[in-house]
Amino acid sequence: MNPKSLNIKLSIMQLFVFVLNLFIFSSTMRFLPWFVEDAFGWFGILITAPLLLSIGVIMIYLQKNKGYAVTATRKIIPFLASIFSICIVLSYITDLSVIIALAVNFGMAIITFVFLLQDVSKLSRN
Repeated sequence: MNPKSLNIKLSIMQLFVFVLNLFIFSSTMRFLPWFVEDAFGWFGILITAPLLLSIGVIMIYLQKNKGYAVTATRKIIPFLASIFSICIVLSYITDLSVIIALAVNFGMAIITFVFLLQDVSKLSRN
């Protein structure tokens, strides 16, 4: 499989999980229409965190065994985001922790989107 198209697929999956995390974390905000009263939505983080970890493991596997060029920043983003998300869920949840989680996930989504745009532009040049 073409390494550039595989990087694009992994980046799209990672971006989707970050957007899903943003919705899950924002489900505790009372002024949003998707507000969940009993924090049942927090269990979604326990599903998306392993997905991010598996994306990170796949990137490391592709670099070591297949020889794909994966930058260190691209490899560490899913690990940092999943560990941070699990720490937020397992700690005492306050409005400040939710806002910090939203900011971190939004930043990770922006970084992933930039990497995705770089991959698409490289693919279109060839």
